[in-house]
Amino acid sequence: MANPSSCGLMSLNCNKAGMVGLDKDKINQVIEAASKGSKFYVKKQEDQARIDSQVADMRQAVAGLSHSQVDRARKEADRVVETLRSERDLSRTIVHVDMDMFYAAV
Repeated sequence: MANPSSCGLMSLNCNKAGMVGLDKDKINQVIEAASKGSKFYVKKQEDQARIDSQVADMRQAVAGLSHSQVDRARKEADRVVETLRSERDLSRTIVHVDMDMFYAAV
């Protein structure tokens, strides 16, 4: 993957069961070669370029903030977090089970 902004666009998610010991770099090269030029890949590149631009704009905006503005924003965020924590209901338990094809194949 020569383009640094395309890293992770079309790559292997090796954080799943059964993926230990795979040659991630080789698999990512195959995925990259097979995907390059497809409409989906081009759309992903455009989306990533837009996201990179937004991140750069946000970093520039943050760099222009004074120390007191950052402190004020942090304190406000802390107040919002504390309000949300005090209002949450932890009396219920919700269980989500994700049974994908790996489990069906076993």
